Amino acid sequence: MILTDGDLDRVALGTVKTIDIEKFAPPESIEWVYLEKPHISCRTDAVGNEAFAVIRDAMKADKVVGISKLVVGRREKAVVLEPRDEGNREIQLCEPAPFLYFENGQMAVADGASVWLVIVTCEAMEATAHPPKMSLRRLVRFAEYYRDLAAAAIRRGEDINGKVWVTEATVLSLPPTCGLHTELISSGHRPPSGIPKGPADARHGA
Repeated sequence: MILTDGDLDRVALGTVKTIDIEKFAPPESIEWVYLEKPHISCRTDAVGNEAFAVIRDAMKADKVVGISKLVVGRREKAVVLEPRDEGNREIQLCEPAPFLYFENGQMAVADGASVWLVIVTCEAMEATAHPPKMSLRRLVRFAEYYRDLAAAAIRRGEDINGKVWVTEATVLSLPPTCGLHTELISSGHRPPSGIPKGPADARHGA
């Protein structure tokens, strides 16, 4: 069977100017490994912006994300719509997935507008948990922790040419011991003295 350009044009998916939300789901129900490239969606006309704001505020109030399909470059892709506060973009993990490159771990984070390469040194991974060792399993297990450290560094303006380093000193100053550290890391502050350090992680096999 020979297909002509006309045959391909007749079955091609056409681009649309609207996004139909098929269902809503809690954001934690979607694993970050399924997320690819972040984009910012907005409206430029007053009527469309009003409807957009109503849906956005409702999703924020219910703490859900919208799941839809979008045709990009004649390819249909699943998309996750997440409401964000203007000017306060959250930094999240993105593709490619964490991997080891020589002695260091590498991963990517994005805020919807920019993407950074996060380099986690071998010494940083060894200092993250006990027993001290460097492995891909540990890099993946503590990916969100390293993301928070990188996000705090980015907010402090410590990124250089799109790269952020997570070093042993960074990990020792803010070890992943409890939820309090997550709040302190995301805000860019240092923990007060007296917070226990050095998590034992042998039971997790990290």
